[in-house]
Amino acid sequence: MNRIALLLAIAAVLAGCQSMGPEPGEGRSIYSGNHSVLYRARQQAGSLEQALQLADMAYRAGDLDQALFQYLRALELEPERFEALVWVGRIHRERGNIQLAEMAFDEVLRKAPDDLDALAEMGMLQLARREQERARELLERAVLLDQQRLPRAP
Repeated sequence: MNRIALLLAIAAVLAGCQSMGPEPGEGRSIYSGNHSVLYRARQQAGSLEQALQLADMAYRAGDLDQALFQYLRALELEPERFEALVWVGRIHRERGNIQLAEMAFDEVLRKAPDDLDALAEMGMLQLARREQERARELLERAVLLDQQRLPRAP
């Protein structure tokens, strides 16, 4: 819960910046996104489903700031929604925020050790960090779990 709280706290910091423009020469936040993310949020999600839908649409449109905000909103509405936390990690990984991505995936795996998406994402992250042994362990576990989910042919 501490890691989710940290991610939500970072979103709150961004909210505090909504009325202030970036300083001259400083157009990015610690999320590598605009300081005005929440100001630009045209629609506040009132339900978990709406937050996830808005996040998915923003991600597909390439608006990672808005997607990140909406996935964090989904987590605020339902902290155990690991799907949203995996997406937070993916966005951070895509932005090169490896430590924040790892923190998100680790939080999911701590609470749901068999979460297939988190295992695969953490495995790929470890592979990118050249932690081959840890990556292999995570990815093999993900493959095994995925095979167990498939129906057996008669």
